[in-house]
Amino acid sequence: MGTRMRSRPLLFVSLALIACDSKKPVQKSPAETASALVGDDVSPLDVASALPAGVVGEPWDPALCDVVPEGDKTASRSDVRVSGACSFTHHGTALCDGTGDDYTALFQRGIADGSSVNLYVNVEGYSGAATYDKNVQVLVAVRRGDTLYRWSNDQATATLGSGEGGGVSSTPHNVPESQGATPTILRFPPTELLAQPGTPARGTIKVEGTIACVLKKKPK
Repeated sequence: MGTRMRSRPLLFVSLALIACDSKKPVQKSPAETASALVGDDVSPLDVASALPAGVVGEPWDPALCDVVPEGDKTASRSDVRVSGACSFTHHGTALCDGTGDDYTALFQRGIADGSSVNLYVNVEGYSGAATYDKNVQVLVAVRRGDTLYRWSNDQATATLGSGEGGGVSSTPHNVPESQGATPTILRFPPTELLAQPGTPARGTIKVEGTIACVLKKKPK
C-alpha cells in the first residue's frame, strides 16, 4: 500500500505496438487507457496523468476538498463514503467496463474551486462475480491548476456482484441475465489509500461502501 501501482490502467504507462515503419513500441498514457472506458469523451483520468509524477506543488490541505453536493435528482444507487484527507459521499453511478481481463470503474465529482476529484478502480484478473482479495487497485486523484495529488492502494479487496435486497451477491447465477452476466455492483470494506510519492498529497484517504455501475456500451 502506498507504493507504486503495478497495473497498466492506473499510474504506469502501458506499451502498445502500432503499425509504423519503426515497429517500435510507444507509450500509452493512463488517460488514453482510461479513455477506452469512456469512449470518445475526454477521460476524467487525464487528471492523473497530465503532469509528471515528480512535479511538486502546494502541499495538500483537506480544506481544499470542498466537493460540490450531488443534485437533488441524483439517484441514490451507490453508497460510497470517502474520508480522511478528502471527505465526501457519493450516491450516483460509476462508469464500469467488464469486457476485458480487468474490471474497471470510474466516477468524477466536482470541487467548489472548479477542480475535480476522481475515483478509479481496477480489479485485476477479472473472471466474473466474486470477491477479489488483495487484487484490486484504487486511485483517488485531484488536480488543482498545475498541481496533482494522488492517493492509492494496489492491494485492496472488493466484491463484484449484483444488488439483491440491498445487499451484494457474488454468486454468478444470481447476476441477472439482463446485465449480460456482468456484475454491476462493487462493495468495499474500509480501504486505506496512502499519499503517493512524487506528489504533494498528504495524509490518507479511506474508501468504503458500495459502487453501482452503468456498464460501458459494447461497440456495435
